[in-house]
Parts: sequence; structure tokens; C-alpha cells
Amino acid sequence: MKIPNHKTLSSIIQWGISLFAIIYIIWRLIHFEDWEVFFSTLYYQRWQLSGVILIQLTLSILNIAIEIAKWHQLSNSIINQSWHNTIYQVLKGIQTGMITPARSGDPVTRGLLLPKGLKTKGFILSATGSVIQNIVLLAGGLTGILLTKSHTLQNNVTFYYLQKGILDYSLVIIIAIVLIIIPLYTLTTIFKNHRLIIQIRAHLQAISQLGKKRILKITSLTIARYSVYNFQLWILLYFLNISNSMADLGLIMIYFAAITLLPSMAIADLGIRSSIALFLFGMLSANSAGIVISIFLIWLINLALPSIIAATIHPKDDAINIK
Repeated sequence: MKIPNHKTLSSIIQWGISLFAIIYIIWRLIHFEDWEVFFSTLYYQRWQLSGVILIQLTLSILNIAIEIAKWHQLSNSIINQSWHNTIYQVLKGIQTGMITPARSGDPVTRGLLLPKGLKTKGFILSATGSVIQNIVLLAGGLTGILLTKSHTLQNNVTFYYLQKGILDYSLVIIIAIVLIIIPLYTLTTIFKNHRLIIQIRAHLQAISQLGKKRILKITSLTIARYSVYNFQLWILLYFLNISNSMADLGLIMIYFAAITLLPSMAIADLGIRSSIALFLFGMLSANSAGIVISIFLIWLINLALPSIIAATIHPKDDAINIK
């Protein structure tokens, strides 16, 4: 029996991921329970809702464009590649993230799609971008807590414990980083001539190659994308009369921090997002269907559509310059 070569096997895996992601999206669309409310809203507010969806699609394009620019900054420290391949890697990462626990497939896929010899460094760089993103999300959650300190929702005991959970989680992350970095630095210093340590340091050199200026750019792009996400959700909540003012952005920040604390398989992701949203935004309005529709549209436009588009594009075998 003929064994498929590496390129053929890679294509089979990518097509398999694409097929699985599309099946999952279709399954989610079929099992969405509020289509009647959605179409009722579409009928009675068709022009306004059409305008809102157009704005959402525009913001989603901006969202993806920022992520592409961020990955370009990260990968450009080790390789010069075309924007087409950068876009391909980002979309494939989003697609794979749809069907893996805690979207862990995203950074792995981006690294694997780089040329041979750069895959490990690519994964490390992509993981670095994910760490920066989680730091921004947690910082946003802490900001959201500060913004809602004087909110009447403080009387809600569950909301209080959710805030406390975000604070505790942030503290644990900081302590964990310190406890991991110090021993690692000590070990790599003591055993700096060991073969394994030399290999690890060679791979981790990809992070030092970024430089302070590039890391600042990456962080700025991450904050920009985070801001777009917050604004997207607020527009939908405002349109559906769930939020009455920009002051509710604090709750949205807490929402994004909360879904970061509860990583899950994509198969349950939308359900978990909706449950947290119903709890948080349900304190602003009893319009449960509107809340679920808002979360569903954000998921559909920012994750499902890019995943479908990813199945239609292919990488280019253009000339590259490895740094």
C-alpha cells in the first residue's frame, strides 16, 4: 500500500479540519433555539438590523485584519513571507481553534504551517501572542471590575463571587508566572551547557528576536482587537435594548474575562458563552432571547464565517526569506 507523502497527508488533515469545522457550524445553526425571535426581530426592524449586521461585518473584517497584522509582526521576526500566507495561517488557526479545547489548536496550527525548521519557533511565537492576549483580557476584566464598583449590580452575590474569581485567577496567574520563570532561569543558567538546555534556548531565542519595539506593537494590536470585540458586543446589546449606555462596557469586559477563565471544547463553547452572558447581561435586561442572539451573532461573524472562508483558500508556494 502506498503511504501518502508529507504534503498529501498535510492536505488531508487540513481538509478534514475544514470539514469538521463546517459540520460543527451547521450543527450549531440547526440547533440554535431562537430563530423565531431572530426572524421576528429581522422582520420588524429589518432595515436597522441589516445596518447593524453590516457594521458587524465591517468590524469583523477590521478584527481579522488586526489579528493578521499581529501575526505578521510575530512571524516576521523569523521569516519574510507573503501577506497571502499570513492570512491563510491566521484563518486556519481560527478554524482549528473551533474544534480544539480552549482554542489550543490555533497557535499550534500557525506554527505547523510555517516552513520546515521554523515550526517550533512559530508555535512559540504564536503562543507568546496568545499569552499577551490573555493578559489583555484579564487586565480588561480587572478594569471592568473597577468600572462596575459603584454599579447597583454589586448587591448581586453571584456577581460579587464572579468578580472575586477573576481577581483570584489573575493573582494565581501572576504567582504562577513568577514561580515558573525564576526556577527556569536558574536551571538554564546552571545547566547552560547541557544539550537539552541549548536546544530549548535556541527555540526560545525566537522571543528575544522580537525586541521591545515589536512586542509593544503586538500588545497595541492586541488591545485594539480587544476594543473592537467589546464595541461589537455593545452595539448589539444596545440595538436590542439590553444596554442603555456605554457605562455597561465594564460588564462586557468582565464577560470576556469570564469566558477566558472557562476554556472549553468548541462543541460546548457557544453554550457556555451564552450561559455567562445570560447571567451578566440578564442583570441589565430580562430580554434573554436578545442576549443569546447577540452572543450568537458575535460567534457567527467573528468565528464561524472566518472558519468557512478558511476552507476556500490555499497557501502560495512563493519565495520566502528565513531570518
